[in-house]
Amino acid sequence: MAGDLNARADTNKHSGEYARIVAGINATLEATVAPIQEANLVLEEVANGSLKLRMVGDYKGEHSAIKDSLNSTLDFLQGIVDEVSEILDQMANSNMAVSIIGDYKGDFEPIKTALNHIIEAFNGILKDMNEAADQVSAGASQVSDGSQM
Repeated sequence: MAGDLNARADTNKHSGEYARIVAGINATLEATVAPIQEANLVLEEVANGSLKLRMVGDYKGEHSAIKDSLNSTLDFLQGIVDEVSEILDQMANSNMAVSIIGDYKGDFEPIKTALNHIIEAFNGILKDMNEAADQVSAGASQVSDGSQM
């Protein structure tokens, strides 16, 4: 049995009241194991890089709380992935007037801060380059005007 959550007692090997007790234990195990197995399936998908799968079983009590917590966590992570992907896509399409505005909690806050700092620094570099180009253009105009005299 060692960790095999699918193992059940064979009710056919028992009779009478004892068979009913064994059947009850099996039913209890099934109700306990089903949400664990579904959560494991979802977490395997997460481990493979997919945040799309959610727990959908109809569970009660603590099992429902586990389902809700796991699904909320996945929604939160998917939100981060979606927002960061959108920001990077906008930047790749030359839109630098972007920033991450989502509410990032805990260890995810530094990601938001770092990406916003990168955007600010990149915008500063672009501003400096534009100013330098304007100065070169103004200098070239002065040289051109001076040579025409």
